[in-house]
Amino acid sequence: MATLPGQPLPQSPACSPVAELCSCLGLFAVGLAINSALVQCANAQFWLTGEEASVAFKDVVFLRLRLQHCRYDTNLGGHILYFLAHAVHPDPGLWYGRETKAVLMALASPLTYLFARRLGLGFAASTFSGLCIFLFPGFSSFSWIGMEAGLELLFGGLALYLAYGRSIWTWPLAAASLGFGILVYGGGAAFVVPVLGLIGWHVWCDRDRRSLICALAAVGVFLAVLSLPSLWWVNTSHAYRGGGTLELARAPVLFLRLLYECFYKPHSYYFFSTSPALGGVLLLPLLVQGVYASSRKAFTWWPLWLLALGSIGLYSIATPTGVRRAIPLVFVASLLLGEVLEWAVQSRRLSKVAVVMVSLAVVLLLGNQTLATARALSDQRLVLPRDFDWIGADMKLLQNNQFVDPPTRDAVLALKNPIRAMCMFYLLQDGPRRASDPLFSPEEIREYYLTTDPEKFK
Repeated sequence: MATLPGQPLPQSPACSPVAELCSCLGLFAVGLAINSALVQCANAQFWLTGEEASVAFKDVVFLRLRLQHCRYDTNLGGHILYFLAHAVHPDPGLWYGRETKAVLMALASPLTYLFARRLGLGFAASTFSGLCIFLFPGFSSFSWIGMEAGLELLFGGLALYLAYGRSIWTWPLAAASLGFGILVYGGGAAFVVPVLGLIGWHVWCDRDRRSLICALAAVGVFLAVLSLPSLWWVNTSHAYRGGGTLELARAPVLFLRLLYECFYKPHSYYFFSTSPALGGVLLLPLLVQGVYASSRKAFTWWPLWLLALGSIGLYSIATPTGVRRAIPLVFVASLLLGEVLEWAVQSRRLSKVAVVMVSLAVVLLLGNQTLATARALSDQRLVLPRDFDWIGADMKLLQNNQFVDPPTRDAVLALKNPIRAMCMFYLLQDGPRRASDPLFSPEEIREYYLTTDPEKFK
């Protein structure tokens, strides 16, 4: 459906369903192991960042209250995901947000594999793409941290995968996934043009009434999903703007900064890595070759080019900027590496031994970068920011204590901005595993927010 009439979507080389399933499960298992290891390394610092405290605790409480805390809390989809994660987690402790993120982001690897297969890549090239995505620093640095950034890739990627398919009846589902991905995190906006463009292109080429009806239904579903914040929040008419701004005048400078972060050195908000997002200049020739190889299949690859341009655009015009806004670019880069491998095998420019050696070198390079970041987190050379009000040097108080004494409550309320701490104490003591009653009640949190909170949405 991503092609002109008479130019069918490439057929992937035949592979047994068992091999496909095993590859997806294996990639998920490896991704989960790497993400979980990163979680453990970060946990060694015994500190939850301000973004994580907000997303995994404050947002969960405020979703129940139907209150949008402030203008930065526009990610209703993220609120819903972490609310569900807290509800189903067998023991939602201090690090449950990171554990949730590790599991969900491990799904990106089999998704990348299946997407590569849909593009017509072979089993080996598709598996290679699935391996690369969770090793790229621009992905692995967000695959463990308990915030929304990165999760939009799962929903946007699923939407694009469905739009690439041959059935028009999946379009409403693709539209729902696309809309929810945007609600999860603003980076999901990069998928809008590719997904809707694919659907529109098919309608234009097909000229079938059923296609038009399905396309209109998809647009309706998309708009309905995007309207959910207006229907849920009871205290704001600014549910979509968020905390960022658009600055077109700085776009050229920010584009150069993106290149700097992708190929030289990390340099943006919450990008906790020791290596550049796309692995450094050593991988630049392979990525350029991937663009060339994909240009030979332009009728198939144009939506992915638009996705890459959309991610670059979001980084370049939205401030405060950062790699967290361009994670779909890593997805495209992983597919480009798979395309390079497929091109090298089919063109026979290199021997099979040489292709295998280059592929192993890429995996080892990216794997070593991921390992370096894990070690830096573990030994605190990469220090997590102390970016919200807390009552002590670390958070061990919340880890094992079965009882929190009343003076702790007074210490929390004495903080300049205690709302995150209040929500953390409430959720961590809201269950039978704690001997004490909840230190703060939802009603008390609501009352504090409405009457005292300095960050209250205005």
